[in-house]
Amino acid sequence: MKSNNLKPLPESLINTLLSEAFLDNMARAKEMIKLNPKSAEAYLIIGYAHNEMSNFDAAISAYTKGIGIDPELMEMYFYRGNSKFNAEDFRGAEFDYTLYLNKNPDFPDARVSRAEAKSVIDKHLSARDDYSYLIQMFPENDTYYTMRGYEKSLARLIHDANEDLTKAIRLNPLNEFAFYVRGSTHFQDNDAAMADYSEAIRLDPTYADAYVERAYFHAVKGDTRAALADYTKAIEHDPENCCALQDRGAMRSRLGDFKGALEDFGQALKIYPEFWEAYYSQGLAHMRNDEFQKALNDYDNCIRLSPLTAEPYVNRGFCKSSLNDSKGAFADFHKALIIDPHNLNGYYFRGKEYSKMKHFKCALADFNKLIEKDPRYLNAYFSRGYVKLYMGDLTGALADLRRAQPIRTTTSQLDQVKSTEHLYSKERTASRAETLKLLKDAPDWLRKEIMKTIAKIGNIDTDFFETKLN
Repeated sequence: MKSNNLKPLPESLINTLLSEAFLDNMARAKEMIKLNPKSAEAYLIIGYAHNEMSNFDAAISAYTKGIGIDPELMEMYFYRGNSKFNAEDFRGAEFDYTLYLNKNPDFPDARVSRAEAKSVIDKHLSARDDYSYLIQMFPENDTYYTMRGYEKSLARLIHDANEDLTKAIRLNPLNEFAFYVRGSTHFQDNDAAMADYSEAIRLDPTYADAYVERAYFHAVKGDTRAALADYTKAIEHDPENCCALQDRGAMRSRLGDFKGALEDFGQALKIYPEFWEAYYSQGLAHMRNDEFQKALNDYDNCIRLSPLTAEPYVNRGFCKSSLNDSKGAFADFHKALIIDPHNLNGYYFRGKEYSKMKHFKCALADFNKLIEKDPRYLNAYFSRGYVKLYMGDLTGALADLRRAQPIRTTTSQLDQVKSTEHLYSKERTASRAETLKLLKDAPDWLRKEIMKTIAKIGNIDTDFFETKLN
């Protein structure tokens, strides 16, 4: 809660405000108003007391009355700005802080408060400018460099942010927040990021957010158990950290601890029922456990809370397909691609549904589009190869099958790792079943050609097909 010291007011008034006897102060202020209805300072006392007791609307009303009496009492704007900030009216807070700073531009608390209000409403470059003003006034203040670096990082000025944060650390090597924020500026240098988060944790072993960020990089490196340990530490120090609970659940799911994963997701949703990401991860856990109806229910909730996010539609479509609702699956994949025309999984699974419906030209178009967007999406070559075989393009089919290799998940995006590795293992099984069906239906000459090609491709089990065909 914002509650900064007054600057130029009389000492007796300041002492009254800071006495913390808020009810007594309000009673005295009301007596002052009875004696002098034009006492702006009385309304200032009332507003301050209401603010400290979290009655923000009443505080704003009192300050506004005081401003109506004496619009030149500038502290009234500053304190009304604080109450608006506490009431989450950040644009109103910025407006009031600006009115105050127009008269008193060098008051640090008002400038910091305005920068914080701007940051909440994503005016990061403007917030940066407020910290730049303060740095000119106090060039050795590490906090102002830290906060300017933080705003720059949010504005994606990563190099400039890193410079400010490094400067802050030189001024104060014990500034754990500077290490924490600088960790986010080390794009493509995971080791440097982890070193900064580790230093932040060394300086403050209770720093829950630093554990969460370091855990992410452990997960990216494939060290799921180290990530799990860091998420657990974060939860120890911040038991209501929904993100830590959700991410720990994801790690438990990857390790096969579905019960523990579902407990974490459930706890996250108990704390924050609108947390759609937790429904998403819970759905993945159910999918990994082949509980597609439960997963479908999770994605229904996910889509209800975040209807313009594409990936939940893709996963719900996969669930519907697994439950033999091909029409519903197709509709979900199509919706995902309307929301995000670059969603690779959407093209892949819609192409699969087209294949099931024997719409091979449409399937081929989806797989072509997918491979054009990401030539490393190797499952697409398998599926496109099967489509080409059905369409009679043996040469093209064999080329695609040769191109496909065993799937290895190498993405650095944790959410993609979670969402695809199980699905792909199932798709590989389904692909083998499709190949067997194709071989059984094919004429002898085509079956021989395909089996020759399969024998040359090291990632297909020829013994399996020979056993099933004989």
